[in-house]
Amino acid sequence: MKTRSSLVCAGVALILLITVFLYNPRHPFTVPFYILSDASGLSSPVTHVAIFKIKPSTRAADIHKLANGMMELKEKCIHPIWEKPYIRSIHGGANHAVETKFGITHSFIVEFDAVEHRDYYLLTDPAYQKFREDVRDYLDDDIISIDFQHGKYT
Repeated sequence: MKTRSSLVCAGVALILLITVFLYNPRHPFTVPFYILSDASGLSSPVTHVAIFKIKPSTRAADIHKLANGMMELKEKCIHPIWEKPYIRSIHGGANHAVETKFGITHSFIVEFDAVEHRDYYLLTDPAYQKFREDVRDYLDDDIISIDFQHGKYT
């Protein structure tokens, strides 16, 4: 009898542990698994524009390293379920605007198939989190970003 109640307690404890593990906001898979799956319930594509203000003192070699690091995220950011890259595309370059620049030096456009993938990228993806940490010292300000879904204006 004691063994049976011990097994029941262990089972309940295991279920609670799994529940806390999966829904812990600090856990790397905070985004629910069904959102990142290949289910048809995903939202529509989203475009993420990342704007950089690189310090004037930054050497050209370091700027190239930063830009290459950003471009490499397309292959380094791996979907936690599919175990494949999930970024649709990345492109960008130096700011050559003739209008006032506001100190903006570079921008990158990152396209995702779903808002949920963008959210995972920004909030959880270890490759992106490492990139942000690596470039922090080269930036005058934090990365500025805007996101939009094509054709949605309200």
